[in-house]
Amino acid sequence: MPSLLKPLLFVTVVAAACGGKTSSTTPTGTTPTPAGPVYLPLFEQGRSWTFALSTKTTPPSDMGEPSTDDAGTMTCTVAMAHDMGATKMAKVVCRASGDTDPGDGNAPSGYWVATPDGLWGFDGSQSMDQVHAEIGKLDPKTMLIAAAPAERRQELGDADGGGDDGPEGLSVYAAKPGAAGAWCVSYVFALGDEAGWEMCLAADRGIVAGSWFQAGATVVETSYVAK
Repeated sequence: MPSLLKPLLFVTVVAAACGGKTSSTTPTGTTPTPAGPVYLPLFEQGRSWTFALSTKTTPPSDMGEPSTDDAGTMTCTVAMAHDMGATKMAKVVCRASGDTDPGDGNAPSGYWVATPDGLWGFDGSQSMDQVHAEIGKLDPKTMLIAAAPAERRQELGDADGGGDDGPEGLSVYAAKPGAAGAWCVSYVFALGDEAGWEMCLAADRGIVAGSWFQAGATVVETSYVAK
């Protein structure tokens, strides 16, 4: 997806051309809407979270059974945060104990931008200047969640390709309620294979759970839960 968190490395929604499926890490149940934006902790300089990681591998049915392994821990820190009037910008950097680091293209890693309207995410491999340039032209369709949380789902493009009239591939942006006041945002990209992520946020606590995945013939999904 142009400029936003890239799909190769923004889990819930698409079972596209490859037929791969992935489980959601969304906490079950519904709770009252929190009083303010659940994503505000993403903009607290120095805020840090530690997560337990697990990786589930699901090969084709004729090649073996699914397996789930302990993947160590991951620590994510708000390495930079500043305000620009009513707009907030932050960069979250994550480090894992093993080889399961999400990289810059999967939440929670990357740049985050909040306006009075809601939250957007950007690939952490970009420079700060590039992200600043994007802030001036934020697309409401690529917003992850509104400041007053509400369930949403926005599809852009076509999983079968693209063309002059639209972007290549299918991008899906979604938000839905989780448990204990959490809201889960997700991004999935499909163009033959699929890749994407989900991140669950709760007021005051910030990031509480999530996952990222890649789905080809084999689906590999790494989930994280706050310790």
